[in-house]
Amino acid sequence: MVAFDQNWVRTSLIAGTREPGGPEWPEHARVPDSLRAALIATFNSGFKFRDTDGGFFVDGRYGKPLKDGMASLVIDRSGVATVGVGP
Repeated sequence: MVAFDQNWVRTSLIAGTREPGGPEWPEHARVPDSLRAALIATFNSGFKFRDTDGGFFVDGRYGKPLKDGMASLVIDRSGVATVGVGP
């Protein structure tokens, strides 16, 4: 467990290099060089798409479609993260 004061940090989701993978994602699914000096932590999602019905949406694209009734991590434009369940 880790907790960050969201008044002082910004949360970002970077698409993975293997899932969904590929260079077609912004910054080739890697932390942009311009953000690395301020980077506090990175976390692996801890699951493979085959192991979940859920998905994610970032930078105007779906890594895998979201599903009603499944929990979602939502990061607003200011970088504040919340967890909720869709309708």
